[in-house]
Formats: sequence, structure tokens, C-alpha cells
Amino acid sequence: MMISKTAIKLAAAVECREQPSTSIDIAACIIDLSEEVAEPDPVLGIGDIPVFSRGNISVIGGAAKSRKTFLVCHLAGMFLEGNASGTIVILDTEMARFHTMRTARRIHRIAGFDTNKNNSRLVVLSLREQSTEERTDVLKQVFAIWKPALVFVDGIRDLVKDFNSPDESSRMINLLMRLSSQYNCHICSVLHENKIGGQLRGHLGTEVVNKSETVIGVSVSDGISTVKPLFCRNRPFDEFHFTINVEGLPELCDEPVKPAKHPKADKLKALFASVVPSASSISYSDLKQSIVDKIRGFGGYGRAKDKGSYGTEGYPQE
Repeated sequence: MMISKTAIKLAAAVECREQPSTSIDIAACIIDLSEEVAEPDPVLGIGDIPVFSRGNISVIGGAAKSRKTFLVCHLAGMFLEGNASGTIVILDTEMARFHTMRTARRIHRIAGFDTNKNNSRLVVLSLREQSTEERTDVLKQVFAIWKPALVFVDGIRDLVKDFNSPDESSRMINLLMRLSSQYNCHICSVLHENKIGGQLRGHLGTEVVNKSETVIGVSVSDGISTVKPLFCRNRPFDEFHFTINVEGLPELCDEPVKPAKHPKADKLKALFASVVPSASSISYSDLKQSIVDKIRGFGGYGRAKDKGSYGTEGYPQE
């Protein structure tokens, strides 16, 4: 039997006589299949795939210096070039004012704006010198002042005191979700990866990944940054790559060429597998002697003994 919203409100009213009210309208939380709920409007897409939509949050993660801020510049430029209206607000918590200014000018250049004049469609805030509480207060004010379509929090870690605190992390991510729904916008956070493991930092990283519409990963190798869709509620976009051109702007490029596999690498793996079975360990001296014993019959004893290298036919040279 389907319980009506009126019945729920009456039951809640009775319950409130016995317990303090939480001011939550339970009836408003019910999914009513007789109602039409519109799909969220996309704020930004890559190709024909929506990546950021209104009323949702997302996160960009990557190791230090993987060019996460350059990716923010690229995405902001895409939005400003592809939409006739709508404002972006970027809150930077890490860089000195000079570098934040350079970020703002970089986006102006991508979008074709005058780099010496403010444009009402882009607001960049430098919060490096503010306290954690002050940064959070600024975040709350941004939406009422500028009514942005898209907000980047470049350094969400700096809006909490302890990114390993479950309570503090949960409160911050709940705040982002509430603001994105209340103001019908998209909020994208930027967060570093742990140095080991590649996971986003702390409980804050776990919370934001769980609640995000899109989780984007950025990595860099040989001067080329790779952008991947790690987790998506929509269809994942295609991986893409960018480099920094001579003008200091992010520029899309081809996939970096992967180094060719050594033709004898499989034989080397087989050699080590025969010397060191899986789930075991061996000292360097014992390893070297075992390898010498293994390849002695191939006439490579001298090379193998020298720094543990493999000079026999059929194994990689130094």
C-alpha cells in the first residue's frame, strides 16, 4: 500500500511531539514516480559526452606537478568558448597571488579575453593567506554573489583542517553537494594523490570520489599530461593528452609514444622467476650467485658476475 505524503506529514507531526524536530521535510525526500524529474543540464562536455552537470560535484586528482591547474585552465577555457553565457568562479588555495594572477590571465588568453581587464564571466579568488574557516566562508558567499554555473575549488584539502577526519571530510563534501543543488551549478574540486598508492588524499579523497559525478585523473610523463576518466556516472569520455606550448598554454596533443619492449625482456622475466619463486625473497648476493649458476653453461659467467648483468646470448645486455 502506497502511503500518501499527507499521511507522512501527519505522522511526522505526531512524532515531533515526542522528539525534537530536525526540520527535515521527509515527504519532500520521497521519489514520486508520478512526477517528471528533468535530467540535469550539462555544464561542460567533452565531445558529445556530458562531464559536469548542474546539481552535481566532481573531482580532479593527480600527483603533485601533474598539471592539474593547467587542466582547470583548459576546462574553464572550453566552457567560456562554448557557452554564450554563464560565469565560472575559481578558488585557489595554494599558489601565491602572482601565480594565481597568471592562471587568470592564462584562461583569458584561451577564451580570447583582454588579459588586462576583468571579464564578468570569470572570477578568480586567491585564498592562500586565509584560514581554513575563512576559505569555507568565502566558498559559501561565492554562490549568492556571482550565481556561477561552474566552480573550481583548486585545493579542497585546504578547506578542512584534517583530511583524514571522517567527520570533517563528510561535512565538507555534504556542503559541496548542498551548494551545488541549492544553486543549480556544478562544483569541481582539485585534490592531490597520495605519494604511494595513487589514491586521493585521506578520508576527504574517499568521500569526494564516492559522491562525485565524474572523477578525473591527471598524470604526466615526458612533458605530456594524460587525462583519464577514472569513475563516471555518465558514459566515460575518451582519454586525452595535452602539453604546454611555447606561449605557456595547455595544448592538446597526441598520445605519448610508449617505449618499445625489450625483445628479450620475457626471457629475463623467466630467468628471475626461476631464481626467485613467487611470494619469496632472496638477498642480493644469493640472487647474483643463483643467476651465475643458471647461466654458467651459456658462457656468460664473467658478464653475469660483473654487477649482476647478463651478457649471455638470449638475455638483455646492459
